[in-house]
Amino acid sequence: MKPNKLTIFLALLLSALLWSSSAVVNKILLRELTPIAAVFIRLAIASIIIFPLFFKEQKKKKVFKLHHLPIFLLSALNFWIFLIGLDKTTPNAPPILYTATPLIVVILSSIFLKEHINPRKIIGILIGLTGALIIIIIPALKNNEMLFGNFSGNFIVFIAVCCFACYTTGSRYLSRHKKYSPVYLISISFFVSTILFFFIIIFQGFQILMPAFTFANIALLTYMGFFVTVATFFLYQWAIKHSSANTASLMTYLQPPSAFFLAWIFLGSPLAWEFVLGTTLAFTGIFLATSKNKLRGKQDKLIIPETME
Repeated sequence: MKPNKLTIFLALLLSALLWSSSAVVNKILLRELTPIAAVFIRLAIASIIIFPLFFKEQKKKKVFKLHHLPIFLLSALNFWIFLIGLDKTTPNAPPILYTATPLIVVILSSIFLKEHINPRKIIGILIGLTGALIIIIIPALKNNEMLFGNFSGNFIVFIAVCCFACYTTGSRYLSRHKKYSPVYLISISFFVSTILFFFIIIFQGFQILMPAFTFANIALLTYMGFFVTVATFFLYQWAIKHSSANTASLMTYLQPPSAFFLAWIFLGSPLAWEFVLGTTLAFTGIFLATSKNKLRGKQDKLIIPETME
């Protein structure tokens, strides 16, 4: 039985709420850990947690194809590049920048998955990208790193956004056309990323892992590994499988306000009207890009984008 729309959006809602805590928790971890150490331990924990489910999934004898590896490497790059950028900027900026994900997915889906893109979506893309660019450009114009981070950090995070959008599109292709299950997809993603970062750790030296072995850091890394990584990615991949890449990327709707609130509570990060403007434009653009009108009588009724099958 296929899940209904409400179930899918509840999954996306929970996914967004969990992911919104990522910037705040990672910002705390990066006070003592390097980005590569933080992401390696997080993914190693996630890989251990997901392995029993993956082992059970292997009974279906699904064979991993080597030419699909670049899709999973995009996930690894998203993890790593995100932390590098976050280390240089404030926890407020990344959630806003990630609201550009659905816009980029719309473009990629139309090119590679042949999903239809109409004028309404084009307008939405332009408005939403304007909002995202405001978050990137304002630091250079205002020179206020306390509020907005810095240009280089925000730009690096935006590269991570592009990697995540490409991964989302590729995941949609693998789940729908190659029949990979959500468990299989996230397992391979975690395993590939963990192995990649393990070799980087060997090159940099295992001593960079030592600051992680405190009670507080272990607790935070375990939370990141289980809730923010395994639970979030499982919900996200499940939504992709049962809807579309565009619809699943809607989870970014709720991330900025949740992350801003958490950053304000736990880190004392200030809010400013420029962020409100960027958020408003980003949301407006995403709303337009991922929705469509259905004419009924004399009224336009908004319906869910990419009708769920």
